[in-house]
Amino acid sequence: MKKTPVFAYRNINDALPDLLNELLVEGAEVDSRNGKTLEIAPIVFSLSNPLERYMVLPCRRNNVFSTIAETMWVLAGRDDLKYIANYLKRAADYSDDNKSWRGAYGPRLINWGGVNQLFEAYRLLREDGNTRRAVMSLFDPAHDFVNSKDIPCNNWIHFLIRDNHLDMRVVIRSNDAIWGLSGINVFEWSVILEIMSYWLAIPVGNLTFFISSLHLYSEHYSRAHAIVDNAPMKNLYDLNLKRAEFRTSVDDFDDTVAYWFDLEEKIRLSIDCSKEIESFPDPLFKSFLQMLEMYWIRSRTENDIELKKCIGKITGSDSEVVVKEYFSRNESPEYLKKTLGETDREVAGNKLKSAIIELHKEKDNDYGHSWKRRGEAAILENIGRKVDRIEHSLTHEFRNGETLLDTGIDLLVYSLKYKTYLFDQKGWLNYVPNFLPASNSYSDNTSAFEICLRRMVFRQPKKELEEVGGELVSKFELLYNYQDNLNSNNAKKSKILDSFIEMSSEFVVAACLRFPFECRSFIAKHSVSVVSEE
Repeated sequence: MKKTPVFAYRNINDALPDLLNELLVEGAEVDSRNGKTLEIAPIVFSLSNPLERYMVLPCRRNNVFSTIAETMWVLAGRDDLKYIANYLKRAADYSDDNKSWRGAYGPRLINWGGVNQLFEAYRLLREDGNTRRAVMSLFDPAHDFVNSKDIPCNNWIHFLIRDNHLDMRVVIRSNDAIWGLSGINVFEWSVILEIMSYWLAIPVGNLTFFISSLHLYSEHYSRAHAIVDNAPMKNLYDLNLKRAEFRTSVDDFDDTVAYWFDLEEKIRLSIDCSKEIESFPDPLFKSFLQMLEMYWIRSRTENDIELKKCIGKITGSDSEVVVKEYFSRNESPEYLKKTLGETDREVAGNKLKSAIIELHKEKDNDYGHSWKRRGEAAILENIGRKVDRIEHSLTHEFRNGETLLDTGIDLLVYSLKYKTYLFDQKGWLNYVPNFLPASNSYSDNTSAFEICLRRMVFRQPKKELEEVGGELVSKFELLYNYQDNLNSNNAKKSKILDSFIEMSSEFVVAACLRFPFECRSFIAKHSVSVVSEE
């Protein structure tokens, strides 16, 4: 029976490139009312830091201002196009009457037959911290089994306090990865989770999504490939940025939201309300107003003086980075290079992977199956020599032309080939991942190696190259010393090897960031596959 894929991420910046890669690699082609899609059904993933909600990903080109506007629209219990169409130009496409969205979440959350579900969930959690009844429903069976342009996609929300943290679980029947999941859903539910967390004085836990159909429309295939290929090595929130926090009581909530909309209208109509914005009582909602003020300033003039003055008020914050990214997309801004790293676009995703695959093909043509001819012990010895070379070269200069990056890439290649070798051994069939097609021999050709490498996600190391190298040496010692017992516990062996391979990839990325010229040279030298993919 097919297993439901389950993933865990830090935040949306980590999650989206990986989920898009899953869709592009594993997604099944499914026709829909709106055209062809790639679909994974079902899928589950969680975010451990959901309040790190702003997304800065090359090629995603998301509109953070429309996301803020729609989130506040939901919190106000609204469904009207009159307001939201100022930020979502396609809003009318999802309206049956050109006046409202019949499936809008706001009225269903804030006034479902006179019930404010947000307040009721808070009451239940306040009265009983162990309750499992703090549920908010969005699908209405009395009204939603109809033909409409707008049937709620997000259907059910559950709050649960466990281990002194407030978790939120969201069940979604249908989720478009571009416009739905990353365009609004992660952001809006993270805000509501933060609100409930503040009211209860309970720290935020995980935000988990149970998605029945996660899909990618064909019109977004090329954009998805670009997002995956250019995924930054650094996460936006590795930069220790300030974040505005929600600080409004339950009793003041409705009045604060109403006041927010009064100021939003003034901003939109060019009525000066800078003093009111500056003194707005809630820090998070104040930051939203500041960002919308910048949006409307830029929409009225190309003069950057006023815009820069506004940006200066949010210096050092996550909102500063996301605003600058939005306004500078067509200008190749220098600040983005400083923010996300100069070599990120060159080493990220499939560009580096494709170069490694091309190198592997060249070596496979030259050496054939000689790498495994003398069995597993010899394979481990070859890997060990690369590890020893890394350990030595971290404190000594290379003298024969092979760089630290070359050695790291060779190590990653040998480690993945070792994994394909094990898949061919007796007792290892259960450890062959589902994404590999059945084969009589996984190690006799390059296919399994290439698929496994493509599935890997190269991420920004959290430590310096020397420290990553030291951990790599330690992980190899664990693998090598365990080999005498491996036949009796393949599960543990597989886990140790996977950890070693992951650390090998982290070392490669760290070497690319330390030696950007060598990284660019490597990609240029082995560029055949890269060119064919773009």
